Amino acid sequence: MITPAEIQAKADKLYSKFVRACLNGDEFFPHDLRSDKTLSGDYSQDTESVQALRNGSKEVRGFGYSVEWTQRRVRATGRNEVPNRVTFETKADFLRLIGRTNNFDAFFAAVEKVRATFPQLEAWIRSNVKLLTESADIVDDVILVTQWFQENPRPNCFAREIPVAVHGKFIEQNCGMLQQWFDTEGMLDAHAIRADEKNFYRRYWLRDWEPLITLRCLDVKLQQRFGIPCAEAALPLAQVNGVTLEGVRIFVVENMTNLRTFPIVPNAIVIFGMGNAVVNLRDVECWRNNEVIYWGDLDVFGLRILSQFRQFVCDARSLFMDIQTLRQFRHLMQSPQKDYKSQSLPALLSVSEEEAFHECNESKLQLEQERIPHQAVIDAITTLNRNFRDDC
Repeated sequence: MITPAEIQAKADKLYSKFVRACLNGDEFFPHDLRSDKTLSGDYSQDTESVQALRNGSKEVRGFGYSVEWTQRRVRATGRNEVPNRVTFETKADFLRLIGRTNNFDAFFAAVEKVRATFPQLEAWIRSNVKLLTESADIVDDVILVTQWFQENPRPNCFAREIPVAVHGKFIEQNCGMLQQWFDTEGMLDAHAIRADEKNFYRRYWLRDWEPLITLRCLDVKLQQRFGIPCAEAALPLAQVNGVTLEGVRIFVVENMTNLRTFPIVPNAIVIFGMGNAVVNLRDVECWRNNEVIYWGDLDVFGLRILSQFRQFVCDARSLFMDIQTLRQFRHLMQSPQKDYKSQSLPALLSVSEEEAFHECNESKLQLEQERIPHQAVIDAITTLNRNFRDDC
């Protein structure tokens, strides 16, 4: 026979179904509780179970499940009242039994607020019952912050500077829920979201930690324009973007020693590329209207980073990252110092770069850029300078 404890457990499991019914506006009560438990053949063995069931019911306690009793003739004891059906008659009975009255009231109040303000979030509500229940007490503040972002796209300020009456760390502590709301179709204009940016703050055009751009001026006149006391410096992004550059040659390298030993080139700078964090360079403005040359490791990883770099500097040329370089310096190549697995071909490579990628991928080859002889670098830059002057 089913026990009060088993009814309690079944009711707990029934809660999510009840919530879905409420969200749909469906009637849920009265609700019969299904069970495969039956009386034993000998009623005398079930007397205590029947009494326990009665004592735990609404009939005795004033809330919870109700039991429909029926007369049954049992061979050993004659006619007796036995339980025929267990039912929750009202929402109040059900919620009080499982101890979720306040929990549900807070949740549904939050649902009504979200629905009234942002009907676009209906699917989100249904998929995030647990999160919305846990966050019911902050829904008003999440709504305020969301409305502010709708009215102020691309704010370009720190989160703590937003003039909304929430505590200073509110956005930081609730960015997961905010991002789910912001990314829902129809909540923010497309231009207010950087779709390929994972960082919450940068994704919604807030100011965040600005990457320091390490650069070296290869021309003293450019050093003066950047306003730095030495040729090499690590500058905040805003300061780099504060210098107007046009018609300048920009080299990007992935090794600090190569940056510091890079040959002198008139009207040129060299920037440290940040490796797999190359996306942090996407907001550097000097890529426009300038010739950009990228030099990374000649292996599948370096060529993948080159492809990522071209996602925001589409016409960047490469240096020492093609099949000719592989053939010229094959004797200097090594095997990658890691568990190597074959890689898929990146999208934004030239034909010669693709050939180098396939060769490195199939033969497990790697030419770190610092292994290129310095004289070869000087010769390549000299050729570039000559071609540059000829183009001019």
